[in-house]
Amino acid sequence: MSADPLTIDIHCHFSLTQRRWAEASPFAYERESCRPYASYASKRQMKRLLSRMARLYFFGGRNISGDELDARFEELQMRHLATFRRVDRVVLLAFDEVHDDAGYACGPVDGPGGLRTDMYVANGFVHALCRRHSDRFLFGASVHPYRRHNGKDAVALLGEVAEAGAVLIKWLPPVHNIDAGDPRTVAFLRRCAELRMPLLVHYGPEYTLGTHNRKAADPAVMFDTLRRLRREGAMPTVIVAHLATPVVWPFTPGTHFRQLVAALTGEFADAPLYADISALASPSKTHWLRKVLDMPGLWFKLVHGSDFPIPSLPLAFRDRLGGAYREIVREKNWIDRDMLVKRALGLPDEVFTRAAALLRMPDWSADRSATSRPSTGATARPCRR
Repeated sequence: MSADPLTIDIHCHFSLTQRRWAEASPFAYERESCRPYASYASKRQMKRLLSRMARLYFFGGRNISGDELDARFEELQMRHLATFRRVDRVVLLAFDEVHDDAGYACGPVDGPGGLRTDMYVANGFVHALCRRHSDRFLFGASVHPYRRHNGKDAVALLGEVAEAGAVLIKWLPPVHNIDAGDPRTVAFLRRCAELRMPLLVHYGPEYTLGTHNRKAADPAVMFDTLRRLRREGAMPTVIVAHLATPVVWPFTPGTHFRQLVAALTGEFADAPLYADISALASPSKTHWLRKVLDMPGLWFKLVHGSDFPIPSLPLAFRDRLGGAYREIVREKNWIDRDMLVKRALGLPDEVFTRAAALLRMPDWSADRSATSRPSTGATARPCRR
């Protein structure tokens, strides 16, 4: 007897600021990389105002750093990742390095043209965590389309992560320096379509990490590329993160949000273009979630994501949550709380189950029996690397 469709949170992060490799990556270019870290944040990133504010928020006013910060942050992340029970799986996302136009990876210090990677989470690091907790996590890979290694281009490296069980590819073009019209990007997208590998891609302005290609924040070039690939019958599934919304500062118009909504409900209404609702219940984006709630004609294109460990803010929706508010604020798990907020606000079940049909799911997902679902009381051992 089949169970209900899987509920999946497609947008979760697990990262550390200076975690060295403790075991070999299954991916050749990472095994042979001179980078000593499997996950890192640059010194510039650690000095950013938002990073300082996050440390103060997460750790009770203590501005900690180094090994102590990583130990505390790992414990905090795994506390929530080990105890969610209202979703069946979460996708943990890797995050590739910034690349220059010539295809060279840029580390945490200034590279060619001042390019620098402010945050890196290796595929091998995330893959190992997902293998240890396969009843809870799905592997979200990140391969820059300009990357190359020992004569192999990014298309070949995409095949490696696909064979290792990746369910999607994550890009942040204005940060990563990815031009959607570059021939290397187009070739990568064409191969994604062949492999049925979806792309989770961020458009709109970015304030958390350093921006290296401001033009790449505009989804219009990606729409042009997808238009061409669609005519060729080679368009992959593309999911735009956060509905291309900016944070709500006094002068941040929703230009890219409006562009995306027009594409989703117009030209690409019958094409595999979607958007996730990650971070829309967080303090800086509640304005946009309210807009989405009043646009039921858009809901058929939405996919659930939380952007964990970014917390939701139920208080911002107290006027709409009614009696559900008390239950929601009692929920201590941030992944579960985010889903409860969005369900209680009236988004339909399909938003929370749509991902199972879009992701490149592992073989076990073909059997949607109750035995394939995680125990609601399952716990996970913290990752010790």
